[in-house]
Amino acid sequence: MVTHFSSIGFPLHSPDDFRSLAEKVVDIGELQKCPGGCYFNWQGDSGVELWVQLDQEGRFLDIQPHFSGMAAMRVGLTKRLHRPTDTPLDGAWQAWADPVEDENPSEGHFELTFEAPDFALHNDLQLPLLATVQLAAFAHEVTFFESEEVFRESPAVKGRLQPQTFIPSPQRVREGGETEPLTAEALICGHVMRVEKLENDLTGLPFYWLLVETAGGRVDLLVDPQLVAVEPEPGGVVMTFCWLSGQLL
Repeated sequence: MVTHFSSIGFPLHSPDDFRSLAEKVVDIGELQKCPGGCYFNWQGDSGVELWVQLDQEGRFLDIQPHFSGMAAMRVGLTKRLHRPTDTPLDGAWQAWADPVEDENPSEGHFELTFEAPDFALHNDLQLPLLATVQLAAFAHEVTFFESEEVFRESPAVKGRLQPQTFIPSPQRVREGGETEPLTAEALICGHVMRVEKLENDLTGLPFYWLLVETAGGRVDLLVDPQLVAVEPEPGGVVMTFCWLSGQLL
């Protein structure tokens, strides 16, 4: 089964697996204190990151994956999101991609939502704010096309999408008119700039990293090898439904 963790080489299958990994990160990671507790952050040479959350009593709350890559996207941060299922140290940003004016970051080309593994470290930021985010996209589904022409002619596309497309997951409305919490997911199409098959520093397992040029900027795309039927190559186009994790630069 493909998960956010397997996308960067961590085959976690049970609660015990998650707790064992969290304990290792606490041993080798960097302590970062924040209101409500602390994070332990570990980053490998490959770019793989893990963020473990502990509350003020030192109790384990959660562990979040991230990947520190080469991507950068200019955004206007507009809102902090804290959903009912979040831990006290979880959180996400709502933002506009590529704001039209630096002086007015509340308007841009499209809105997006992305999780922040270090969310509680930024409590003092005053919004709206013009910022740069390193955006990591963890693939749930992925399709590779060897060229833009093949992409446009594909039955999966049928002229409905452009080679550079970024469609955030829509907010669903429950019966009675109540909306569900925003999710950090998107459908992304983009040009593949770089591809590397990397190894997880702790497990030695492989995963794919792609630098993708899409609408609004660039993203780092992480792909579990289970999803790859054809080896991705630079110069092609990728289409993916993915989960987004971002760190402010």
